Amino acid sequence: MNNNNPILLTTDAKPGAEMHGLPAPVQLGQYQIAASALPLDGGRFGAAVLIGNAGDAALPDHEIHFRDEFPTRAAAAYFAMSHGLRWAFKSLRAGPSGAFA
Repeated sequence: MNNNNPILLTTDAKPGAEMHGLPAPVQLGQYQIAASALPLDGGRFGAAVLIGNAGDAALPDHEIHFRDEFPTRAAAAYFAMSHGLRWAFKSLRAGPSGAFA
């Protein structure tokens, strides 16, 4: 990782932003990451994460839906957030050329 360009992790969380057990959206470097829990049959939940590129509106957003099922909304959302953060961190470490620094 290039020490001249540190990766910045921020959140727009305000009091009450973590509603219904969902993590607040997070910005990691140029990526905005928002997790969601999707209701499934039987009272279980699916997980999805939306990763937006705040640094360049011309680049597409990434939306990832996971096959896993979770017993609670919070479990699904935190699973999605952890995978979204991992994706963004790996992308930032890879740099614009796609090769890891």
